[in-house]
Amino acid sequence: MKQSQDISKNIRRARLASGFSQQELANRLEVSDKTISAYETGRATPPVSTLANISTITNTSMSRLMGIKTEIKPLRELGFNENIVNLFIQLGILKEIERTGWVLKGIRTPESVADHNLRTTLIAMLLGNRYKEIDKQKLLEMSLIHDLGTIKLGDVVSEHGIEVVGNQKSQREEEKKVIQDLLNPIGKEASRYIKLWEEYAEQKTVEARFLKQVEKLEMAIQALEYETSEKNIENLQEFWENTEQYLEGKELEPIFRELQSMRKSR
Repeated sequence: MKQSQDISKNIRRARLASGFSQQELANRLEVSDKTISAYETGRATPPVSTLANISTITNTSMSRLMGIKTEIKPLRELGFNENIVNLFIQLGILKEIERTGWVLKGIRTPESVADHNLRTTLIAMLLGNRYKEIDKQKLLEMSLIHDLGTIKLGDVVSEHGIEVVGNQKSQREEEKKVIQDLLNPIGKEASRYIKLWEEYAEQKTVEARFLKQVEKLEMAIQALEYETSEKNIENLQEFWENTEQYLEGKELEPIFRELQSMRKSR
């Protein structure tokens, strides 16, 4: 897969740019130099947690290591129509960005961020009516807006199973800046959408917490689909563990348990 090849090349570039030998990087990661060689030649793909550590050690962004080429064109002093078209074109980048977790597991044709966002939003729409305390319009708008930061930053992995990876506070600050820049063409209305994104990031409203459940449920559904359709894939148990920690004892746990039953009966 091309993106896996990009990861290999970019790990090597990041190491050389930082002045590390393979042995020195191996020592920092507490692995052998043969492991680093395997990462750089594409004979092995580093786990998410290792990739995050390489990112920190070499001061290279995860999106750059992943080879995700995203660019937000600077907004010019144009009329509303030209700027809004520029925004719509940038939104299309979501269709091109593959979900990092699946790429690192060697999935041949991993879903895009847009794929994930669409089904997440549809599930939110279909389940949102079941709970009177949820503002459905707010929920759907929040769902559509919450992944926009990936347009520039790429699909940065922040969790590996039940383990938190990377500096989440720093990542949220970067995402917020990207979304502010993106939505600038729509004027005052942008502040409302940025507030929705902040609510989701901070998990401080009922809609934000419900959407997190829905997003994790969608991830488990995708994991089940890959486990059913793909051959010789790596163990996807970490995605199930991550989902469980968010859904256990929550509204959508019964649906998750049904997915687990389907997985066991395959």
